[in-house]
Amino acid sequence: MLDAAPPDPALVQAAFRAHVGKEPTVVAYAPGRVNLIGDHTDYNDGLALPMTIHRGLYTAVRPRSDRIVRVRAEQQATERVHQLGAAVSPTHPLWARYVLGMAHELWEAGLLTQGADLYLTGTVPMGAGLSSSAALTTSVGRALLASVGQGQDPGALAQRAQRVEHVYAGVQCGLMDPLVIGLGRAGHALQIDFRALTSTPVTLPLDQATVVVVNSGVERRLAGSAYNERRATCEAVVAHLAATGMRGPSGAVLASLRDVTEAHLEAHRADLGEARFRRARHVVRENERVEAAAEAFQNGRLGEVGRWMTASHKSLRDDYAVSGPELDLLVELALDHGAWGARLTGAGFGGCTVQLVPPDAVDAFAEDVAAAYQQATGRRAQVLAIRTNHETQTWRVALGA
Repeated sequence: MLDAAPPDPALVQAAFRAHVGKEPTVVAYAPGRVNLIGDHTDYNDGLALPMTIHRGLYTAVRPRSDRIVRVRAEQQATERVHQLGAAVSPTHPLWARYVLGMAHELWEAGLLTQGADLYLTGTVPMGAGLSSSAALTTSVGRALLASVGQGQDPGALAQRAQRVEHVYAGVQCGLMDPLVIGLGRAGHALQIDFRALTSTPVTLPLDQATVVVVNSGVERRLAGSAYNERRATCEAVVAHLAATGMRGPSGAVLASLRDVTEAHLEAHRADLGEARFRRARHVVRENERVEAAAEAFQNGRLGEVGRWMTASHKSLRDDYAVSGPELDLLVELALDHGAWGARLTGAGFGGCTVQLVPPDAVDAFAEDVAAAYQQATGRRAQVLAIRTNHETQTWRVALGA
């Protein structure tokens, strides 16, 4: 089990001092996230219900007098060096492209005019579907801006983090991950409307239910997966329906699946083709599930929340085709061992499942599910019980030192 200790800037401050020989000016922390329900809806102007978790990534920064950005990460053997204004080389490893890409975006926007020394460390699993990349770009962005006395609206920073994913990682992701990381509140999930870019806190009854994440051990590789293909398929469905003359509720040209009903899809099932029909149906139904699950959470109907979560997994498996045998097995095992509901979380193609479990059953659940999964697959599953969750934070630790 992962612990729930609050973020401590002293942990990364000492490491920065050891590697750089000076004190950092700023330490920023950004938590990972788990999505309770509502996947592949964000890039379709839809709804989602994610929450931050109690593990995340730290960035310590000290400004330099030149335009050099020097980055060292705790788990990497070599540091990376980049000059502001130069293109970020695709030969850098992916983690470095996230960091240097954010620095480059801030420089191009005129928000960063000098280089910096950075040190990164963290506790959120990488490549597990818990949004380590958005936690990384958010913590780097906040630390760099704070180190030069700049602030930034969380929504604006989330859009910069999304651009970093698009340009430097090649993943055409939506806004869910950086938004919930930037806006998340302890003890709450966020119901996010991605068309209006608004969020509503949803109280989590963590005394009555524990959110449990199980890492399948199957690494997600979004840029090399079918993620971008799924997004393109959704856009193709919208274009096809718009070409038939379909309009949104206000009479405007159809712009996203948010304004498409299941009846619309059924009417065009033959000309869309079965695959495109099913992809779009998942999105339409998933928005409905998010609204129903959020309302059930607010009113303490946890068994109902669980049923919506499980229905979401079946849709992601059968209609959106982003699950896999390991994730399906974990969901089956979770339901067999007392979870109210279970589903894959994030984009799929590996990564984690999320479960809603009675608090007094968590320890036995974790042991039994992990043992059964290892026996069936030979893989070790990491089980994370989320009994609390953290918010993004920034500390100014040694201004002027």
